[in-house]
Amino acid sequence: MDQMTIRIVVPIKIVGPTLFLSLCAVIGASTLLAQTPDSLSIGFDEEAILESIDEQDGNAAQLAELLQSLIDNPLDINTATSEALSIIPPIGSELAHRIILYRQQNGSFKSVTDLQLVPGLSVMVLLQARPYVTIDDNPEDITDRTSRFPSAPGFREITSNMRFDLIQRLSRRLNLGRGFDDDTSRTTYAGSPQRVYTRLKGAFERRAGFNITLEKDPGEKFEWNPGNGSYAFDHSTGHVFLRDYGRLRSLIVGDYVANFGQGLGLWQGSASGKSRESTSSVVRSGPGITPYGSTDENNFFRGVGATVLITPSLSASSFYSRRSLDASVVAMQTTAGVEDETAISWLTTTGLHRTPHEISLKDALREDVIGGALEYSFTNSIFGANSYRSRFDQPIVKGKRIDEIFEFSGTDFALSSFYARAFFVDYSLFGEVARDNSGTVAAVGGFTARAGRIARAVVIARYYPRDFTSLHGHAFGERNGISANESGVYTGMQVVPSRTLRIDAYFDQFTFPWARFGVPRPSDGYEALISVQHKPRRWLSHYVQFKSKTKEAGTGFFKPNRIELDGVIEETRQSVRWHVDYEFSKRLKTRTRTEGVRFLTGDTNDEFGFLLYQDVRWVATGRITLDWRLLFFDTDSFNTRVFAYEYDLRYTFAVPAFSGQGQRAYILAGIEAIDGFLIQAKFGVTRFENEETVGSGLDETKGNTLSELRLQLFWRF
Repeated sequence: MDQMTIRIVVPIKIVGPTLFLSLCAVIGASTLLAQTPDSLSIGFDEEAILESIDEQDGNAAQLAELLQSLIDNPLDINTATSEALSIIPPIGSELAHRIILYRQQNGSFKSVTDLQLVPGLSVMVLLQARPYVTIDDNPEDITDRTSRFPSAPGFREITSNMRFDLIQRLSRRLNLGRGFDDDTSRTTYAGSPQRVYTRLKGAFERRAGFNITLEKDPGEKFEWNPGNGSYAFDHSTGHVFLRDYGRLRSLIVGDYVANFGQGLGLWQGSASGKSRESTSSVVRSGPGITPYGSTDENNFFRGVGATVLITPSLSASSFYSRRSLDASVVAMQTTAGVEDETAISWLTTTGLHRTPHEISLKDALREDVIGGALEYSFTNSIFGANSYRSRFDQPIVKGKRIDEIFEFSGTDFALSSFYARAFFVDYSLFGEVARDNSGTVAAVGGFTARAGRIARAVVIARYYPRDFTSLHGHAFGERNGISANESGVYTGMQVVPSRTLRIDAYFDQFTFPWARFGVPRPSDGYEALISVQHKPRRWLSHYVQFKSKTKEAGTGFFKPNRIELDGVIEETRQSVRWHVDYEFSKRLKTRTRTEGVRFLTGDTNDEFGFLLYQDVRWVATGRITLDWRLLFFDTDSFNTRVFAYEYDLRYTFAVPAFSGQGQRAYILAGIEAIDGFLIQAKFGVTRFENEETVGSGLDETKGNTLSELRLQLFWRF
């Protein structure tokens, strides 16, 4: 610890007053009970929900967009389905079912605060979920929408009441890497450094609509040349949809995602992993086929999908997709030794097409998918099955590394799964079993239990064999979404001893029965977390979090003859965090966080990392909002990197990682010039101490500073 203390003495001198004032705010606010601010808004809790996403989950942006869309258009708790409510992380699938059951037994809710009457739903959960739910005062609409076969609105009603959202976003790094040099004698990026994003969305309630999303990443070309397959934007997605039209539960033409069961067989949307939300965020309830309009260029289907209610309890879904994927093409020798056939050596998921090599990978492989699902819903149980078949226009070949031995190869793939969920008074059971076309079976399942509003618990066991393949699944696990070569048991618990105190904890033990990338043999590990959150007032909340993960990683050992042998070594990463949210008034809110990280192995000195930041949100007027952050970080290496969620432009998501020593500051300004027209701008600067260059490869830039400017126009009409 002496090494760490010396390293961070300068930052502490700078930020000491900030930390001291934050401590005073917590202590003083707990005692000055009469100083209740004008606003009881809890919109500042957004981070707690978004942090429930796994750091490496490629679908993080989808959940960020979903939550923002729910804030813009909250779910009506008197008409929303269980699947829709379960998407809200603080609620989850179990509480969503209890809300629906209470509504069926007791009639419509009179106010959102009546959710406290639902068994097991605490005040703290209600406060976190409050921005995403509402109540419609029209009783006739409630009666129709809650029926199993809602009446279909007419075309004129849809078009005359449709609401439109238009977003235009432009961002770029101000310190450009050498990939944007004018020197064409070496590899450079093909396009400009701007990221350009355009989206037009129209919707009639939640029952009909369309979406068009266009994006160009930094370094990609922005040109209109249909002859070369270039249509200005590098990525485009779109769809039209209908929902709740008599027996037609949903119909989507264009781009969509399919999410069923626990995600073992089919799950392409956002999915949270292990987090402070230790019980509600890890159990899934697939909403079926839903529209897609995000910027991830990989995890979606393109074609047509539909769900029909055969009876009020039995639904049938079917879908077809044809789309192109980025892949590396290699030559294959025939029996005569002539290279006249090609195959795919690997798929790429970056979605970047900036250099000649990256451009050569674009749309190199075509995949056709056809599938369907059946789901039967009782009052307290759900049973379902889904199946799909994929066919590629070129064969996929395995790699030569030891960890690639059991990967999928060939042109045809099929998978089927069965899932179920049963609810009882104080507990529920859930699970899914899947079988791929090689005959390998995988499973995930568990149970939840509760003791009134005081305690909730969940246990999840998973078994994903080393030779199991799920091309379009995203099941829960240590490697969230990689449903192969892993077994483990997760136990989570949440205790709410009072209206102001909540304790979350989990312990996850996992095993990898075969080699992984960079790890030459079977390995195992475990992870534990405990979080204590105290919310003495609606305007004051703070928590302390302890987290520890021990995992075996690959390493090299040298014998006396200097021959390197592959092996594994145990690594442990520990962190402790203290976080405070405080609302001085409806116009001024602050947030403070300090976090320390320790990384240790068996044969090296311990490494340390440290982070401290201060946020301020100022609502200057009803139309002007400013967010400001000053952050300090000090880490010994990348092993002790620290993460910090940032407020960003509407419908965007940012959790940057920091390593080395330095500071970061940003300011985010939003101005609603007229009703429905929002202008946002964000400027951020990160400064690294004792560095002459920042970044690597084509993104390497001279100097020790990185800065970025982001602009967005949002118009609702």
